[in-house]
Amino acid sequence: MGYTRIEQMFSKPEKDIVVQSEWQHFVHHGQLESSQIRKIINDSWIRSRHAGVSIHTSDAPVILQSHDLTEYLFNHQQLLQSSLPILKQYQPLIDYHNLLLIISDAKGVILHTMGDMGIHHKAESLHLVSGANWSEQTCGTNAIGTALETGSAVQVHANEHYCTTIKRWTCTANVIRQPASKEILGVLDVSGLKASYNQQTLALVTSLASQIEHQLYIQEIENQNILLDKFMSFQQFNRCASILFNHHGQAIQANALMKELILKNSPFDEFKIKQIFKNLNIRHIDEFFKLNDLHVELHNELIVHQNNSIGQVIYCTFKTATAQDIQIEQRNQDPYIIGQSRILVDVLNKTRQLARTSIPILLHGETGVGKELFAQFIHQHSLLHNQPLVVINCGSFSKELISAELFGYVEGAFTGARKGGMKGKIEEADGGTLFLDEIGELPLELQTHLLRVLEHGEIYRLGENKPRKVNFRLISATNRNLKEEVENKNFRLDLLHRIAVSQISIPSLKERKEDIELLLDHYLQQFIKKHQLPHLQFTQVAKNLLKQYTWPGNIRELRNVVEVMAVTCNTSIMDHSNIPEDILSGQTEHKYQTESCTFTAQIKRSTKSLQDIEYDLMKQTLLDCHGNITKAAKTLGLAKSTLYLKIKKYSLNDLVIGLREN
Repeated sequence: MGYTRIEQMFSKPEKDIVVQSEWQHFVHHGQLESSQIRKIINDSWIRSRHAGVSIHTSDAPVILQSHDLTEYLFNHQQLLQSSLPILKQYQPLIDYHNLLLIISDAKGVILHTMGDMGIHHKAESLHLVSGANWSEQTCGTNAIGTALETGSAVQVHANEHYCTTIKRWTCTANVIRQPASKEILGVLDVSGLKASYNQQTLALVTSLASQIEHQLYIQEIENQNILLDKFMSFQQFNRCASILFNHHGQAIQANALMKELILKNSPFDEFKIKQIFKNLNIRHIDEFFKLNDLHVELHNELIVHQNNSIGQVIYCTFKTATAQDIQIEQRNQDPYIIGQSRILVDVLNKTRQLARTSIPILLHGETGVGKELFAQFIHQHSLLHNQPLVVINCGSFSKELISAELFGYVEGAFTGARKGGMKGKIEEADGGTLFLDEIGELPLELQTHLLRVLEHGEIYRLGENKPRKVNFRLISATNRNLKEEVENKNFRLDLLHRIAVSQISIPSLKERKEDIELLLDHYLQQFIKKHQLPHLQFTQVAKNLLKQYTWPGNIRELRNVVEVMAVTCNTSIMDHSNIPEDILSGQTEHKYQTESCTFTAQIKRSTKSLQDIEYDLMKQTLLDCHGNITKAAKTLGLAKSTLYLKIKKYSLNDLVIGLREN
């Protein structure tokens, strides 16, 4: 017996035993025994088989974790912001029926789940969690993946799932489309254990998907008005050919210069512009190319509203091209960040791209790598470069003083308060950039206040009840592992998510040794001028010796050493005799390097296999760290995930459990 078009949409739990029999026949023979399976399910089983999905797949692959997931969610903010307020209205109903509400993106990657703790706990065993991929290609027939493949609403119940582990569940899903282009943006899914099946769930997800699409439509109209306003402001300060695109890559408007130079005075034609610029949906553009007889330098500025990228302006400068012009030009190095190493150039390129957005940035790096210089670099390359850059070191003040420095105070707020009060650093940064160095040193109670500022865009001076509106770009920096600080209850996870939307790791000097000679010459000339010294220069022997040093204090230590050598040199030549003794002997090198050398020597003398030596090292380190995985991983220089694999490899689980219990 076949199914009507409407019946194709609904599962029939009363046929579950028949479905199980048909599934077993399909698994063994590659085809159905009868026509009692819905075509939408049969087609999905065939796709799953062709994709090589194992029926024994026990859970979905979690492809995004921690920071990667945070950045991924940031890139899907528009879908989430339009969905979550609507879905939260239905949370009591979902909780009551012990169901799970799920939003995924157009690839089947889960972005958000909603439900009570009981169903969440059961869902975790399948990786029905944020960051997991539930496409048909990875998990076989399931409502999320099958809705994406068919572009329509679908119910998948119990034995209709392709993989055995998922057969305890029932799920219903529908796609969410972008209102104008009808492009699929994601999927809304309701899942639960198979006993919770209800035919009406299909009507619920269809209604919710429709409400989300309506909210997206309203947001699109609002965003387009904001884009047009921003484009008008952009043209007031930038006299260049420019064109406005929304975040879908659709052309919205072009100025007269763009029409004249690109379209040759023809009427504005969106299709023609899109043919000229084929890759305008990429986030950052810094390119040179030839267009007819013109040499075009092409750039973009992202337009961000409420921390969400809603479009971009593409702008061009032109000149008549020659054979030499067509070659890619090398950009001038910024004068305050010295170096040409590949690792530094890559980091600077990423930093320059992020600088043109308003996205909060967290700088990571060892002490002395130049985090404040990078903050200056970001500010100078941002649209706020004509506005103030306000710097505050969170570790330079006591708990009592840092509050007044950040938030300011009114007259009479405390004993000794300045007459007329004082504006805090956050208020000083209004309209510009605020750089919070050593943010990991910020006391927990002030982290709460800072989070409120970032969420609501307003501050209260100490002793004041009236809020003051502020708007600034935030750059933070730390030499600490803030994830570990969160685990140790020293840093708020929600604040970390706010400040670390994008992260930049600044390389240490030992990672960019090819830059040391440039830095030596740069700082030598700087100190010759500062101290009015006669001409000085390094010998190559001295440079080679300094390059061999590990520079635990990084740029700051190198700069101090060069200054001491310059002012104490009695000749015009600075050779090895001018190098401080502790640098030559390496006495200031990190302790772990000596320990590493000792361990290497032990390995060379040992008759054990490398596997036995590794086992001994793992076991002793776990004993020394009393079973603390975070400390052990840090001591060994391993990622926690890698250490867990080695614990499993060497059957050290019982040891870890025993150490934790003691």
